Amino acid sequence: MTGSHKPQELNSQKTFAPTRFLSSLRTLICFAAAKGLKFEQLDIKSIFLNTPLEEEVLLAIPQGLSQDRKSMFLRLNKTIYILQEPCAWYKRLSNCFKKEIEKEVKTKKLRQANLFLGIKIHQDDEKRSLSKDHYIEDLLEIHGINNCVTVETPLILNEDLDVATPEEKKQFQELRMNYRSSIGSLNYNSMAARPNISYAVSSLSQFLEIPGIDHFREFIHILRYLRGSADPFITHGKGIEENAIAYSDADWGNCIVTCRSVLGNLFLFNRGLVIWKTKKQQYVSLLSAEAEYKLLCNLASEVLWFQQFCSKFKLNNNSQPMKVYKDNQGCIDTGKNKCKTNSSWMKHI
Repeated sequence: MTGSHKPQELNSQKTFAPTRFLSSLRTLICFAAAKGLKFEQLDIKSIFLNTPLEEEVLLAIPQGLSQDRKSMFLRLNKTIYILQEPCAWYKRLSNCFKKEIEKEVKTKKLRQANLFLGIKIHQDDEKRSLSKDHYIEDLLEIHGINNCVTVETPLILNEDLDVATPEEKKQFQELRMNYRSSIGSLNYNSMAARPNISYAVSSLSQFLEIPGIDHFREFIHILRYLRGSADPFITHGKGIEENAIAYSDADWGNCIVTCRSVLGNLFLFNRGLVIWKTKKQQYVSLLSAEAEYKLLCNLASEVLWFQQFCSKFKLNNNSQPMKVYKDNQGCIDTGKNKCKTNSSWMKHI
């Protein structure tokens, strides 16, 4: 192989390695806050070069060396960036993580954790907070609105987003703005520490292919809202230990473009917000109870994951079922199996 080509043989396709969910990070921070614990960071030097390579991989001798490049090759001893290094590193880390990691690789202690994946972690004696204020400031500077007037709502009031007209498309193109990249920046901001803009970002994400000038105005409106809203938004307090609870809700066909419903759910753990989600459903619901019930089904899988995560890391010793709150009576009755005698209106689910 050469440095510009990736081999297709051996296990070159087995590159999977587990990655973290932001919800996992927030759950651990919430647990640590309740127990009065603080986070520290550890940086592993040359992470991929610490992993021995299991397969035999030969390299072409680089130009400039005296060896015969036609009859001789180099054998690779450690993984490099174009091989299955993430998977190989995960396997090794799993084997030596407990108390052995510093014997296996050189590490650099970064003291108390204060920045992880672009999320600021504020730690004091009473609480732990997550914020993205520095990220928001960068977005404001990029778009030249550092000193803009703030607003109190994520979206412009009484304005429905619709497909852009030819004239609106032309006006937007004159701005020479990378709409997809800008919405992606907002999306990570909402996923990391700002659930208050999740619905607004989800709404604007529907028009990534052909945005218009109205979508640009809404984007700027969100930035103005972020500048004026409180940060840090997510805070976890010390000494608060309560079972996790979930809230779930959905509208009914409120999208004027597709007539689909928009769902939303959130999880509270020790009174701290750890999981949230806003998304438009992939189908048209005939009933409000149908939209709510299908959302409840999706939420159940999230609940199972959360319970298994807490059990694996021993974050919650209470084995009682997790409470889920809904506000749709038809959905509640269906979930409790009280609609047997009148099931015709739900038989298509």
